Amino acid sequence: MTNVKSLRTKLIPFSSTGNHATVVYVTSDSTPDDIVKTLGIDLHNVRGVISINGGAKDWPGNNLDLHLLLEEGIAKIAAENSVLVVDGGTDIGVMSIIGIGVGRHGKKAPLIGIAPKKLVRFPNRFSFFPNSSKADLEPHHTHFILTPGVAWGDEIEFRSEFVRFLSNKLPSLSVVADGGDGTCLEALKDVRHGREIIVLKNSGRVADEIVRGLNHPDEISNENIAEIVKGNVTVFNIHKAPDELAKLLCVKLKLF
Repeated sequence: MTNVKSLRTKLIPFSSTGNHATVVYVTSDSTPDDIVKTLGIDLHNVRGVISINGGAKDWPGNNLDLHLLLEEGIAKIAAENSVLVVDGGTDIGVMSIIGIGVGRHGKKAPLIGIAPKKLVRFPNRFSFFPNSSKADLEPHHTHFILTPGVAWGDEIEFRSEFVRFLSNKLPSLSVVADGGDGTCLEALKDVRHGREIIVLKNSGRVADEIVRGLNHPDEISNENIAEIVKGNVTVFNIHKAPDELAKLLCVKLKLF
C-alpha cells in the first residue's frame, strides 16, 4: 500500500450559503495523490474533469451571454453529470459565476478551487489591515487547495500537475474564458499536457487573442499564444445557446 503524506486540513463554514468546504494546505513535497486522498475524494464517483481558466481581475461582469454559458452550459452539466470542476476558487469573475451555477443546480461532484494561501480571505474574518491583493473564497465550492506563494500565478504549477493527475484517470478538458497572463500560462500548460481546450470566443482578452491567433497565425506576436494555437483547440462563440455548449461538453467528456 502506498503511504499518503498527512496534510493539514480545515473545515470552513460559509454563512451566506450554509455550505461547508474542506481546505487542504499544500506543502513543497505534496503530490496530487496526497491531496485527493486527504480530501477524501472518490474518483470512481466522478465522470469527468473540467478545468476553468478565466478572468478574475477586470472581468467583464456585465456580459450576460457569458454569464448564461457559465451557469447554464458549464455549471449545469457539471452539477448534473458528476463532473469535477477545478478553478481558482475566489469569489470574483468566472469563478464566482461557476460557483453560483453549481450551487444552484446542485453539487454532485467536487468543485475545487486552487489559490495561494496568503492571497485568500476566509469567510467571516475581519482584518484591521485590509490587503487589496487578497480575494474572498467563493462560498459554493466544496474544496479548496491552498498552495505556497506570495503572488497570483504562484499556484499555477501545482494546479497544472493536479489537473494532469486527474486527467490521467478521467476524461478532461479545459475552458478558457477571458483571462490575463495567468490564464494564458494555464492554457499553455494544457496544450503541453495534450488536453483539449474550448475557447469561448467574444469573452475577452486572452480567449479572443487565441481565436485571433487561430484565424491569423502570421500575425501572432505572443510566443505562448503561438504554441497554444498549435494544440487541440475548439472555439465556441458565447452568443450561442448554453444548450449547445452543454452538448459539446457532453460529447467531449463522453457523458452520453
